[in-house]
Amino acid sequence: MKVATTVLLLAATAIAASAQVTKDDSLEAYEGHRTCFFTGVLPERPNALSFCNRFNGNACCVPGLDNDNHELFTTLTDVGLSCRLRGDIRDHPIARLYCLNCDPHQPNYVRPVAYTSPDGNTERDSTLLICKDWADEQFGDLGRFDGCGLLVSSPCLGEMGLEIDNYDRYVCGDDIVIPSLLKNDSLTDSQDVEVFLNFNSLGTPEMDGDYGFKLVRNKECTDAEAAETSPNCLMTAAQREMFRARFASVPANPADCDDAAYYNAHPDECVPLGAEMCFAGGRSSSSATTALASALAVVLAVLAVALV
Repeated sequence: MKVATTVLLLAATAIAASAQVTKDDSLEAYEGHRTCFFTGVLPERPNALSFCNRFNGNACCVPGLDNDNHELFTTLTDVGLSCRLRGDIRDHPIARLYCLNCDPHQPNYVRPVAYTSPDGNTERDSTLLICKDWADEQFGDLGRFDGCGLLVSSPCLGEMGLEIDNYDRYVCGDDIVIPSLLKNDSLTDSQDVEVFLNFNSLGTPEMDGDYGFKLVRNKECTDAEAAETSPNCLMTAAQREMFRARFASVPANPADCDDAAYYNAHPDECVPLGAEMCFAGGRSSSSATTALASALAVVLAVLAVALV
């Protein structure tokens, strides 16, 4: 009898253990925290991409969007025989910007706070972080595009001349833009680049209507900088948790999140936010990797001195 009872107890324990609730790693603290903007799922290996092919191993897009990126980029830049791009067009900075929607790190570039451009003319509900050093290097003073101009999509206008949202690009015509003429004497060169990236229908396809492209330093924020609503630097995981209320909900009792059932029922309160990253043309950078690179540079410098 005792043996039978023991067996039953062991079986009951095993069943209880197998039914134990575990934390769901796929949950998000806010919409788009881990999932891709276009596909709505986690990044995954796509069917072959041709234009944004650097992301063939893992991507946030499908070949259909990849093809749209290519067509829209070609329309933007193919403004005459003498201006036809030579070499691999996929290395063009605007081509790389267009492929942001395929980058598997795209969710990490999102800062879910409202965006306003440096000139105050563009507002968006959320923000995408662009590495300032990459943008300054690739776009510079904008003069590199003046020789041919860019063929941008014209807005669709309704009654009273108000712009109509949710229209495909180029449906309502196009206009030639000379980028350097967009410069604002009251802004710095970097701010001019940011305004340019947010020019109507010029940014990353499918995303530019929802996100503002913000240039940030490719360095960790100080705690003082992190206290700003949308700092010009990369917030660490600890800083994001410190100011969690900006991005998600804050649990009344943080210890509740240790319980898997509570964690799964309240992901907005419990799912860790992680460190921010900024887009660098497909060479992604985060506050953590930036710190590691800086530390490595110091070590190499010390070794170089020691070897002299």
